[in-house]
Amino acid sequence: MFELTIFESAFDNKTHRRMSTLDWTGFVNILQQLSEMPGYKPKTGEWKKGSSLISPAVYKEGSTRSNKSVVK
Repeated sequence: MFELTIFESAFDNKTHRRMSTLDWTGFVNILQQLSEMPGYKPKTGEWKKGSSLISPAVYKEGSTRSNKSVVK
C-alpha cells in the first residue's frame, strides 16, 4: 500500500487529506494528477498561497502535523 498526506501550504497542519492506493501504478497516477494542478512557488517572505505539498508520513486520525503524530 502506498500512502501520502497532502497539505495546502507550508503553514497547513491538518492531516485529513490522506490518499492511498494498493499498487505502484495507482500511486504514480496520484502524483501525475497532482503535477497537473496549477501551482505557484511563493517567493521568500511572500504570503501568497502556493502549490500543495505532499508528505509520505501517515498521521494519527484527527491529529495535526507533528513528529509525535506520525504512525508510519
